[in-house]
Amino acid sequence: RQMCIRDRSGSTVFRAYEISTLVKSVNSEIKVVWGGTHPTVMPQDTMQYGCVDFCVSGWGSKSLLELTISLLSGTPSIEEIPGLSYRSGDEVKIASTNDTFEDVHWRDLPYHLIEPTLERYFEIQEERVFPIYTAFGCPYKCTFCMSPIWYKGVKKKWSPINASDVVDHIQHLKEEYDID
Repeated sequence: RQMCIRDRSGSTVFRAYEISTLVKSVNSEIKVVWGGTHPTVMPQDTMQYGCVDFCVSGWGSKSLLELTISLLSGTPSIEEIPGLSYRSGDEVKIASTNDTFEDVHWRDLPYHLIEPTLERYFEIQEERVFPIYTAFGCPYKCTFCMSPIWYKGVKKKWSPINASDVVDHIQHLKEEYDID
């Protein structure tokens, strides 16, 4: 089983499998949730690993929040969560990919969470650069990328962020974090 995962999906997915297996060996009650490219393209395969309880396909931050709230409530109702695959008894329920963009305004990003370690991030770079989003999605069909698979059947494949918001975001990062 392990070699199959490594051969088909690469070392990153294999390492996630190893960690998930370790977590389950320590406490089988801990819920393991996978998201990203692999679960989006191969949700059925991901759910067969045995160490994955939930699989989020597509845009997942809202789905993960809904799942967390549902599980913490003690009476989970997960059937309607977008993009969420899960086990129900012996049956695996595979959801369709959540293909709606989760447009998060830069003012809502929790930058305060990175402040304690931000300077360490810049120690390995010559310039104080910081990545930001200027659009969601991608309109291209590059053969080396997973976007054509991810956005297959999706009408809106790309959504730009308003230019003035991008400029305001850059200005904020310059003023607050001295970004080059």
